[in-house]
Amino acid sequence: MRYKSATTLLFFVLAFIFILLLLILKGDYWYFLIIPFIVCVVGLLAFKSPIDRYFFKYQEVGFVDKIQAMLKIEYPIIETFSPEKQKEFYDRLFYFMYERNSYLVTEETEDLEMLHSLIICAPGVILSMEGKKDEGKDIQRIAAYKHPFPSPKMKFLHAAEYDEEDGVIIVSLEQMIMSQRNPESYFPITYFMWAERKVAVSGGFPTVPKGFDEKFQELWGFTQKSAESFMGYELRNLPAMAICAYMLRRENLDALFPGFSSEIKNYLRA
Repeated sequence: MRYKSATTLLFFVLAFIFILLLLILKGDYWYFLIIPFIVCVVGLLAFKSPIDRYFFKYQEVGFVDKIQAMLKIEYPIIETFSPEKQKEFYDRLFYFMYERNSYLVTEETEDLEMLHSLIICAPGVILSMEGKKDEGKDIQRIAAYKHPFPSPKMKFLHAAEYDEEDGVIIVSLEQMIMSQRNPESYFPITYFMWAERKVAVSGGFPTVPKGFDEKFQELWGFTQKSAESFMGYELRNLPAMAICAYMLRRENLDALFPGFSSEIKNYLRA
């Protein structure tokens, strides 16, 4: 991510002023200076995010061209946006990712590579592009494993999980990369996680047409059984599945359920 932290600059300015005053006073009254200095530093740390966000409008923030190009490969829908909408998307994604806590679960937890974090989170922003800005503040953590994983609430190997109560999204990088590289054969993990979250947070999803769950293979080109084997659990969240179909199989969705796409579009605009 490309930005300059105003709080970091202000800290060095305060430190310079503090040292300069110490030199002028030759150390005689340093104890009168240390308290306001500490108060200012604590204030900067406490209000780092709002201070930085305020000063972002005076600088060019975002992602380098290489990252933008990679995201277009991962999510071709970005290419269909107008230049103005593409800029809005990257602006929204920047603020969505700012101070986002994402990590790779290994023997020792470590930071997740920025590109992988962006691939996981981009659909959260893409789903909001029809409507108002959404920074996903209910999601406290983004976690990833290198392979399928068990969890306290799903004690078996699976490829992805959205936990509304804990505010966490977890994915297996192995399965995520498979679904990104070969979307014709594998269920879209990242879209599904954010679609589940969208439905859980927003509610009010339109009525899913009768027989929707029976048309899985006609929608996706592969069986529901293979998708569930890939994910590691049964797919029962029909609204989230419908949103995924709207984003990735719209022609099939329109052919099978005329008019349903318009209802989903209106839902995403709300």
